[in-house]
Amino acid sequence: MIPYYSLKDRATLIQLRQLMPNLYFHDPQNGSFIRVPEQPDHSIYYRYGNSKNVYDSSIQEFPKEFRMRAGDPTVRSQKSVPAGTGLQWTCLSSGNPALSAVGFPSGFTSCDLGLRASLTMPSCWNGNAFNAASPSAHMAYPSGDGIQGCPVGFRVARFPAIFVEYYLDVHTFNGLYTPTDHPWVLSMGDPTGYGFHVEFINGWKPGVLNATMPTCNPGSTNNPPLSDPACFGGSKGGIYSAAQQKACLLKPIVNEDVGWTYPKIDNSGGTTYGGVLAALPGCNPVQGGPGPTTPKIC
Repeated sequence: MIPYYSLKDRATLIQLRQLMPNLYFHDPQNGSFIRVPEQPDHSIYYRYGNSKNVYDSSIQEFPKEFRMRAGDPTVRSQKSVPAGTGLQWTCLSSGNPALSAVGFPSGFTSCDLGLRASLTMPSCWNGNAFNAASPSAHMAYPSGDGIQGCPVGFRVARFPAIFVEYYLDVHTFNGLYTPTDHPWVLSMGDPTGYGFHVEFINGWKPGVLNATMPTCNPGSTNNPPLSDPACFGGSKGGIYSAAQQKACLLKPIVNEDVGWTYPKIDNSGGTTYGGVLAALPGCNPVQGGPGPTTPKIC
């Protein structure tokens, strides 16, 4: 159930910056890699209600340029997945029940409605700055309502809990793998799915979230819509139009073949999903674990 005091966005808000690894199809027959296209259905939920579905006034907006990460790209076993993320991969099919697992599910040959990854980001802060060497150390997950629901030592602030759903269009690979194959690999060389992670960089204008959370409560009904003055309309800046969204797409900054061609971000209207690669981009060999991986240097 989506909490009443939450808002759902599909990349239309002005200030969102979420970074996730790409998914590749690792051909079981020849070992090549093809980037899997994303579906234009990614959902990001901001949850700022308590267990009684009432707005929690102790929750405040993120500091300017605040950064955090949920998940761990070096993890390759289920027992090592960071507690609290609720990481789950789900094969969605119109002809069969959804098949879910913490890592990549198996035992299927088709996910015609998409393959979905979901997780929750931590919301309790200890006041320390982001540390690239330990990017999750300054954050923790709550166990109850209010600031007192945060662990001791992480009660400097409590932020909205961000829940991410990441959808991928894998139907074009139907028939290219068997139920016993494991044909998916994340761009950092993870063939297990346990290393899925989300990076967050705050881009909200100061004051917008604090002004919006007490009055914007569309929950799962989208009523009021995000464009309503109770949410992000009026003096709060509004939401991006389709033209504005297109104008703000970032071009690649590294001259490297990643199996995709800008600007066909979501493969709208086409069936060509990019080039075939002999290896993953960057220095990312496939590392299956089960122990933690170490970054490779080119």
